[in-house]
Amino acid sequence: MAITPTAADPFGLGTDIALLGDLNPVWGLVSGFTNLGYAIARRLNAVLGSLFSDLGYGFDLNDLVNQDLLPTDVARFSQAIAGQCLLDERVQTCRAALSFDSPSSTLTIAVSGTIPTGQAFQFILSANGITVALISVNGATVAPQQPVTVVAGPSTVIVGGGSSQPGPPGPPGPGGGASESVPISDVESVLGSEDPQAQTQKEINWGALGASITITLNGMFSSASGTATFRVRINGSDNAADGTAIVTITAPSSSPTPASASATISNPGGLGRVIVTAESSSASVDCAGRNMTLTIR
Repeated sequence: MAITPTAADPFGLGTDIALLGDLNPVWGLVSGFTNLGYAIARRLNAVLGSLFSDLGYGFDLNDLVNQDLLPTDVARFSQAIAGQCLLDERVQTCRAALSFDSPSSTLTIAVSGTIPTGQAFQFILSANGITVALISVNGATVAPQQPVTVVAGPSTVIVGGGSSQPGPPGPPGPGGGASESVPISDVESVLGSEDPQAQTQKEINWGALGASITITLNGMFSSASGTATFRVRINGSDNAADGTAIVTITAPSSSPTPASASATISNPGGLGRVIVTAESSSASVDCAGRNMTLTIR
């Protein structure tokens, strides 16, 4: 893709919206290395395969935040992150370094390398389990962009897993506040009892949301035999099914079928978590949820 250099973008890295994902409002425009930094941050804030036109797109840094990473894991994930960044044609060489701050549960990622013309770059990003932020570009702190006034319209939900059949967005909860639409990993179980899916667990700052919260689960659900049940539970123990069940979806078909369910609750406040559980109809009978998105607003 040929981009003509300009005064604001001397290296031809392009101009785009300063957007990190659908968790953010629409911001102003950025150019040059800052634009490339935002593009890298979006890649590292997306589930692999979540872009239907490019199933190799995405590496979800938020999935690493709550993992106990060994030195071998850090090296492996650093290479994977660098490899994902190299898929952007504006990146010629790349390396990545990870560090984790336990008190704040924040993962910091330094991505450095060169563009095809030889100029070097360094981006500092952070992940908190919900989203990825671009902290600095080539040593300069990224300033907040002024929001662009937009006309209200239907919600747009990012769907994980590359589905071309997203479920409908849930209605906005009264009381305003921020919204979060999070692609979540696929689930599968054969236990015949409620099975918490650790890969779907997300830490949530309820205090950043409105007085009332609407939680919606969308996806493609199936049961090899009988009827399977999928639940969204909140504020339970780590990797457990002991939280309050807020949303329930049943799957009576062996063919993956789109389904969506919502519930509106009073904001529980403080910090908490959400997790998706899967319960197959009986032991050794498979059930699965694919291409799911959890929307909280």
